[in-house]
Amino acid sequence: MKKTLTHVGRDSWSRPLYRDENGRIWVDVEPRSNYAPCLCTITDAGEPCDPMRPDIEVEFVPRRDVWY
Repeated sequence: MKKTLTHVGRDSWSRPLYRDENGRIWVDVEPRSNYAPCLCTITDAGEPCDPMRPDIEVEFVPRRDVWY
């Protein structure tokens, strides 16, 4: 399975937020270039919740947003 994640901004902790093709918002809780993306859904309060399944291939549009 493949998901396309479109960058939509950052949360109050400066973590990148992405929207998938179904409208679900994902947060990358490890946005460092030397780390693999750690994508989680977010709660209504903006907290990371359920992690993305590891078998899902991700395409970032326009690219993955990282801190450094």
